[in-house]
Amino acid sequence: MTVRERMLALKIKEKQDKNPEYAKKIGVDIDDTLTSFSDIYYSELQKWLLKKGIIKYGENIFSKDVKDIKFDFKEFWNNCMLEITLNIECKNGASEIINKLLNEGHEVYIITARSNNYFDGYIEKTKKWLERRNINYTDSYFNS
Repeated sequence: MTVRERMLALKIKEKQDKNPEYAKKIGVDIDDTLTSFSDIYYSELQKWLLKKGIIKYGENIFSKDVKDIKFDFKEFWNNCMLEITLNIECKNGASEIINKLLNEGHEVYIITARSNNYFDGYIEKTKKWLERRNINYTDSYFNS
């Protein structure tokens, strides 16, 4: 546990000791909760399919039947997903809202399907992503 995490834990405990009924445990997902992941994901997938010649300029992947789109999803995943998930920005106000909840004595848990099964070091990279965006939390749970 880092110094920052210990200080946050002490602050939460102090508030809970004053009013144990008040504190809530809140789970927060990263993708499509803290971020607008789906919007970015589909935009990048659209660009990738266009670049590969799988769809034509002006076509939208949503206007086609999924079974008509033939491509190697693993190639897209391996070439694009790490960059997308580690460079995406948080929704406006996400950090401020979480910090407000923590300051009020609530426990905030990051819960995500991200795991090292997808990419080597993905958990640590995601924790650094959270830190760079000033997302504080009580603890985190990764799908590992």
